Formats: sequence, structure tokens, C-alpha cells
Amino acid sequence: MQLELTAYDPLWPLLFEQEANQLRQLFLPQPIAVEHVGSTAVPGMVARPVIDIFIGLCPLLPLAQYEQRFVYTDYRRCTAEKEGRYSFYRPALQAAGYSLHLLPLAGFYGQSELLLRDFLRTHPKAVTQACEVKQAAFAPCCNDPTAYVQAKAALHARLLNTVAATYHAPLCTGGDPVVTQGANSVHFPPATRTFL
Repeated sequence: MQLELTAYDPLWPLLFEQEANQLRQLFLPQPIAVEHVGSTAVPGMVARPVIDIFIGLCPLLPLAQYEQRFVYTDYRRCTAEKEGRYSFYRPALQAAGYSLHLLPLAGFYGQSELLLRDFLRTHPKAVTQACEVKQAAFAPCCNDPTAYVQAKAALHARLLNTVAATYHAPLCTGGDPVVTQGANSVHFPPATRTFL
């Protein structure tokens, strides 16, 4: 499988908004939150052209109910997913593919991917450094998605440590850091797929 790593495309947020509007309709009347995460959500970040979307649902229903909703769409279930979420993928039909993650609405905004996105959006120097590391990791791995994820794992852990330090929490040493925000604790689950 040939991977593609491209310069930031200002079209990505627009593609997200279009897809998010369609997904909101698909999940009516269930209360949801929809967020753009991953590299395509960070201006200036190089990325694979895949729009990562988090959907927080209240309540998160059994998987079969969501699989049923996607029967007449181009979304297919992903088998590699983090515990506590359901993941689906839609291959690129035009400008980008889509990776969709369904999570419980409770604790949704404490997800490490959202905190990391928000940190990077306000720290352009970190974006520049991440781009350099990602491009170096990509060159030898362009035909192997798993190798690419492993090659940039150290970058992902380092950025999570920086986010944890920014929120005055214990640093990640390869385990699961906890970010404390006032009375709320945010747990970073171990990543099976990095979002950068």
C-alpha cells in the first residue's frame, strides 16, 4: 500500500465541515459532538490526506446499531481501534479519505487527540518540528503504514508529554499520563494509532 504525505491543504477543514454536516444528520436525534482531529486539523502540518473525525455520542450505543446506520454509506468498520470507541474508514473518493471514531460524549473533550490538536494549533514552532520529524519518518516507510506509525511514535509520545506539561500534569514516560484540569482528570489511553 503506497502512502501519501502532503503539505497542509486549506481544503481539509472545508471537507471536514461538509462531512460533519452529513454525519450530524445520520446520527439524529442522538445528541452528538463532532470534532476534526489529527494532522489535517492543524494548519501548516504535513499529513496523509485522511480527515480524522471524532464523534461524541450520548449514549454510545452497541456497535451493531452504528454498523446498521453505515450500511448505505461508503464507511467500513476498522478492526484496529482503541478500547471504548468504534472506528470506521471511508477511502478517498476525491481529495481525501475519512477516518471516523465514535466515542462516549462523557469525557469527550478530554481525549488526548483533541488536547494535542488544540496545543498544536497554538504552537506553530511545535508544528514545524513535527513536520520535520514526520517527513524524515515517512521516507523509509512510504509503502508500509504500520512502519510509518511506529517511526513517528516517539514524536507522538514527546508531543503528549509537552501537552501534559502544559496542563501541569505528570509527564508521559511510555505509560498513560493523566492530565489534571481543575477537578477533572483526563486519561490518555495508550495509542494504537497516532493522529499525526
